[in-house]
Amino acid sequence: MEDQVAAVLQEESEARALRKAEMEATKAENMIAYKDEIYSRPKKTWFVTEREKACCECCKENFASKKRRKLEAARETLEDKNQINKLEGNGKINKEKTGKSLVDVGYTNGRKQ
Repeated sequence: MEDQVAAVLQEESEARALRKAEMEATKAENMIAYKDEIYSRPKKTWFVTEREKACCECCKENFASKKRRKLEAARETLEDKNQINKLEGNGKINKEKTGKSLVDVGYTNGRKQ
């Protein structure tokens, strides 16, 4: 019985390897056949802002969701303070922004429910 199971497993792994080899061969043939069409396509571009890119980089660091939210909120608060400091230098705004960030408010509201 064990020999039969081992034989079936071996056949399945060989079939899987064969399918993968066929797929790679087909891909190579298509790359050769449609080379001009593939390379004539425009390059991919980012459709997000620099701030959203930074957020994506933050998410890639595999933080726990709570820790990631706190980090994002801290970055937003820091950006807001930097903008306020720039405006204070020009004399346009003289008050400092205080309170919770939107991320913290959303998190606490979601937690209460």
